[in-house]
Amino acid sequence: MSSFNFKIPHVNSDENEIDYSISRKFQPNLPLELSEKDQEEIIRQYIYDSIGLRIDDITELEKHRSANGKPLILLVNEHDRSELKFCIAYKKIPGSVIIRGLHQLKSLGEITEINGDLGFSNSEIENLGSLKKISGSFWIAQGGVNISRNYIH
Repeated sequence: MSSFNFKIPHVNSDENEIDYSISRKFQPNLPLELSEKDQEEIIRQYIYDSIGLRIDDITELEKHRSANGKPLILLVNEHDRSELKFCIAYKKIPGSVIIRGLHQLKSLGEITEINGDLGFSNSEIENLGSLKKISGSFWIAQGGVNISRNYIH
C-alpha cells in the first residue's frame, strides 16, 4: 500500500483556496472494513514503520506535513473539492499535488509517481527526489520569489 487517504470535513467552500488555519479532524478512509480506531492504528504503525515517526494521536498528522525537508503528508487534488484528500507521501501519489513554500520541502523524497499534476508555488524545492513519472501537467509559479540556482537538477 503506497498511500492512505483521509476525508477532510472542514474546507472553506466560499473561497477558491484552502484555509490552512482551520483545524481539521483526520478521518481515515481506508478501503478496509475496520473501525475508525483500527484504521488509525494501522496508519500510526505504517508511519512509524516507514519513517520512524511515532504518532500518538491521528490528529497530530497535520502537524507533521514534512520531515527532514521531505514530504510526509500531502494534500491531494486541492483544486477539486470532491476529490480533496490527504495521503502519505510515499511512492505513488493518487492525484494532483501543489508544493508550496510553507511546506518547507527541499526534496520530493521517495515519491516515484504522481497520478495527476505537479505544481510548485513559491517553493524552495531543490530536487525531485526519486520522481520518475507525472501523469498530468508540471508547472512552477514563483510569484516574485527568486528561484534558487539549485532549484531543479
